[in-house]
Amino acid sequence: MIKMFVVRFMFCSMFFPLYVFADDTKILFSGNSLPSDLPNNGKGLNGANFLALHKVGEGYFLSEAKIIYISHDDDNGNVSSNIKNAIIYIRSRNIKSGEVPIATVDGSNQNIKVSLLRVSGKKIKISLGNRLYVIYEGKKGLIMTGRDGKSIISPGGSGLFNTGFFIIWAGDLDRDGKLDLIIHSQDVEEKSGMSCLLLSSIATKPQLVSEAACQLYSG
Repeated sequence: MIKMFVVRFMFCSMFFPLYVFADDTKILFSGNSLPSDLPNNGKGLNGANFLALHKVGEGYFLSEAKIIYISHDDDNGNVSSNIKNAIIYIRSRNIKSGEVPIATVDGSNQNIKVSLLRVSGKKIKISLGNRLYVIYEGKKGLIMTGRDGKSIISPGGSGLFNTGFFIIWAGDLDRDGKLDLIIHSQDVEEKSGMSCLLLSSIATKPQLVSEAACQLYSG
């Protein structure tokens, strides 16, 4: 049986995040501090349109959200929106609003929806529709295998994989029938970590997913 871990990402608010955006995709996480060197001290984020991934009942939806940015002092501020339970805010031409399929973990006698799951020493089998994926930690990062190929994921090329991974959410955000992931890697001793959005629709075979955007925290 795979044990589920609830991870609080509010610890990141003590760090200064740097942003790595690729393919015009942007991500934000609710409650995380933002650096003061954003244009106009981050005030330009106020009212910005993003899609919020959030849970409604037993399902997950991408809904239009307006970002609220509150500056605490000269050094940082926090992101929120009109949708209070958002897992992530996304702006990407590959992702549209509406309900999104969520993946499940193949357990002994049950399927558990993949949300806030720690990747430990053993292999995790994840199903999305009729596709089965295996995810585990390897020497070079997070390994993901499936019938169409294999991906080795080292978030942002940061080398943070030695500290382990959390799967924040797994499902089909871009609705191409293939698995997408939101992951987090953390190095507590170095006070750094990275959260990444991985999409199948921008991956080049034999890769299964590719980084669409990452958010790096440095202490």
